[in-house]
Formats: sequence, structure tokens, C-alpha cells
Amino acid sequence: SLFSLTAFNIEKTNTSRQVAPGRFEQTGKVRSRGVELGVVHDLGAGFAGLGAYTFVDAQIDDGSANDGNQLARIPKHTASLWLSYDVQTEALSGLTIGGGLRYIGERFANDANTEAFRFPAVTLVDASISYARNQWRATLAARNLTNKDYVTFCSTSTVGPLLGFTEAQLIEADGCTYAAGREVNLTVSRVF
Repeated sequence: SLFSLTAFNIEKTNTSRQVAPGRFEQTGKVRSRGVELGVVHDLGAGFAGLGAYTFVDAQIDDGSANDGNQLARIPKHTASLWLSYDVQTEALSGLTIGGGLRYIGERFANDANTEAFRFPAVTLVDASISYARNQWRATLAARNLTNKDYVTFCSTSTVGPLLGFTEAQLIEADGCTYAAGREVNLTVSRVF
């Protein structure tokens, strides 16, 4: 088994901030504090597990109106869990099957942390199957297996409210980016 624990406290100045659509300036100060936990464990009989959890308290720390708010697009909680099985029969030696979950906690699209710009938490399912033989490995991997739709990023601005736009209109006007849907990849590799 392998266990890891990391604690961090990071302060950055002159961070890039969006001040208008397509316009960024290096202003402000942010602080990120948190912990990362990880474990890899051989469960026996061909099974192995991997788990990870991260807590990040990323806040704006610049004395502005958003001081103390959660930094945009950074979830406080993320986690993942993966289970794999190396097939133990002679006829299928080299075959590995795996599956897992990824959790991305709620986060905001803007530094003001307004409700209209709050992204809900999402849990994603991933899976893979691989076969290794004679220095060759083929892996078929699927991410977001259930094809879950979720927003990863929205461009927000400080200009829109001055022009009378609602938060919902700003989401449409400035644009949001959705995460990739189901992705399936086949890779073939050789060890020399």
C-alpha cells in the first residue's frame, strides 16, 4: 500500500483577472490552502484500488469587493476512486479491467460568487480494458462513460451589469464551455 498526504498554502500576487469580455489584467492576490490525500492498495486476488481526495480553500485576498470569496472555477472538493482487476486465469493473462468515479465539487464562474454563476457538483464514470502481451499493450479507455453534460467554464464580465444585462443573459452573451462528452480512446504501445 502507498499512502500520501500533502498540505499546501500558496499565495500569488498579480493574478490574471477578467475585467471585460476578452480583456484580462494582472491584478489582485489569491490564496490557496488545502490538503491532498491519496492511497493505492493491492486488494489481493488481482484487484487493486486507488483513491484520492483534495480540499482547496482558494480565496481572493486583495481587499476588493470580492475579498474572501471563492476563486472562480476552483471547486473546494474533488475526489476520485478507481478499481482495477487483473484477470487471473491463464487463458486471459494480461487482461486488465478497470472502472472508477470522479467527483468535481460545486464552483463559481465568477469572483463575485453569485448564485446564477454557481456550477453544481458532478460525478463522472470512467472505465478501461487493456491487454498486455510480449512487450505490447492495447488499452481501450472511456471517460465520462454516461455522457454527462456539465459546464466547465463561463466567461463573465464586469461590463455586462453596467449595460443592464441579467446574470442569465451574461452567461449566454459571454459564453459557456461544456465539458467533453463521452470520450473513447484506443492506444497501442510497446515497451523497448
